[in-house]
Amino acid sequence: MRLVILLFFLSYSSLIVAQQLPLFSQYREYHSYINPASLNSDFLRNDYDTSFGVSLRSQWSGQPNTPQTQFARTEWITDSDWIFGGHLINDQAGPVGFSGAFGRFAYIATGRQEDNGMVIGGSFGLVQHRIQGSKIQLLEAGDVLDGRDQTQIIPDFGVGLYYYTTIGRSSRRRASNYVYGGISLPQTFGLNLTYKTGNGEFAMSRQWHYYATVGMYIFLGNSSYLEPSAWIRYVNGAPVGASFGFRFQMDEYFWIGPGLSLNKELNIEAGFFIGENIGLDSELKIGYSFGNSFQEYGPQYGVVHEISVVYLMDNF
Repeated sequence: MRLVILLFFLSYSSLIVAQQLPLFSQYREYHSYINPASLNSDFLRNDYDTSFGVSLRSQWSGQPNTPQTQFARTEWITDSDWIFGGHLINDQAGPVGFSGAFGRFAYIATGRQEDNGMVIGGSFGLVQHRIQGSKIQLLEAGDVLDGRDQTQIIPDFGVGLYYYTTIGRSSRRRASNYVYGGISLPQTFGLNLTYKTGNGEFAMSRQWHYYATVGMYIFLGNSSYLEPSAWIRYVNGAPVGASFGFRFQMDEYFWIGPGLSLNKELNIEAGFFIGENIGLDSELKIGYSFGNSFQEYGPQYGVVHEISVVYLMDNF
């Protein structure tokens, strides 16, 4: 949908206003991108304080120039309640895309790290925005883009709040249930990117993206749990987006679960672990998500594939 909206405005206007940040299926693996104050699920479920992960998303597979997203991130949660990390992201939707490199910091300001806390976090970095005018077929010759590729690099900053707490049963890890939630603004510089060409200039308006997440870990014994969750996204000028998911994880072996979004996309995710289940002190987590849209255009454009690989360790 991002590609369709952007091409429409490129053809008819000199000002672009649209959903600009990528969408996700396995959004738990992108928590640090959506909300720099978040704690990853592997820390809450099993005390892993250090992680390295990569994710690949292909939307509407089988069609040319469809949205593609690559993401890499790292996180380290210290015993002194500081969280450090960063991420790299590259997103391309046809002729429009961006790449970014960010550092991340957060602090568990209240509570006890192992039981509950209010986390305040931020991310900072540089983003390169680009429009490949040479790949756009214009309705009128001599349009303002005039077939040229355009790039612009700007700094950016993200902020977020996140809260988690144990509920029910004992205070022992793996035996306590968790509730978590957060709000964030990962793109704070809402400005117009102005591109100049031989035929004039045009601007792309960068809109603020507001996110809210909420979920719960219901432990069934050892490391098995159920996780209902939801996240909501709001962007000025675009419909409110929301996704709802349900995951079942079986100890340190595998997980599976469905998800559904308001834009009528259904996805199924599954994955497995290699590590503790064979006697190691670290884990490799591999996940896959398959999605399909029930909107009128969905079956014509194809399905969504998303793959994630995460390495987890304790006491880095």
